[in-house]
Amino acid sequence: MPKESFSENSQIIRIIHHNFFVYFLSFLASIVLILGAFFFMLPLFGWSLFGWDWAGEAVFGFLIGLGIIYGLMTFLVWWDNRLIISNEGLIVYRRKGFFDQNIFKVDYRKIRNIDLSIKGFFQTIFRFGSLNINFNDTSESIFFSHVSRPLEIQALILKIQGAVQKEKEEIAIDDLSEIELIELARKIRDKLGHDIFNDIANE
Repeated sequence: MPKESFSENSQIIRIIHHNFFVYFLSFLASIVLILGAFFFMLPLFGWSLFGWDWAGEAVFGFLIGLGIIYGLMTFLVWWDNRLIISNEGLIVYRRKGFFDQNIFKVDYRKIRNIDLSIKGFFQTIFRFGSLNINFNDTSESIFFSHVSRPLEIQALILKIQGAVQKEKEEIAIDDLSEIELIELARKIRDKLGHDIFNDIANE
């Protein structure tokens, strides 16, 4: 359980990472750097610059190191950009680099709606898109991009949100006193009308 979870009773239902295809070219560049260094290893080891016999070895080591660091950074960005769906709310992780990370907690009660967008050829073919989480009390929203099977994820979040709200409403009603329940019944009667209310009461 991540330390940023809502409570000790919070249960993780699903963890969504960015679609791996988005980082394919970055991983490929890392592999090319490493393999390229080994491919030119013999010429580099025999190469000297300004009388420095170790210049070729330094270039070889630089390419290997650069490829490894770039690959690790790409993996870290892919791994740490994730959306955690729990039974209490959402946790959105955003990472742009080694030292740039943001974490957002979203309570289901504060979610107004979740917009979904799938744009372009590659998103359509590889079935990934973006989710925009809008809130009840503000015009601000949280954007999570490159989600695999976004329709499925959107439906899952809304389903859990509905179940949580229903459970909280049932708990709230159970906590009402007899006088509060009578007052609530009167408000429902006034809203529905006496005829409909009486029909329901006689069922």
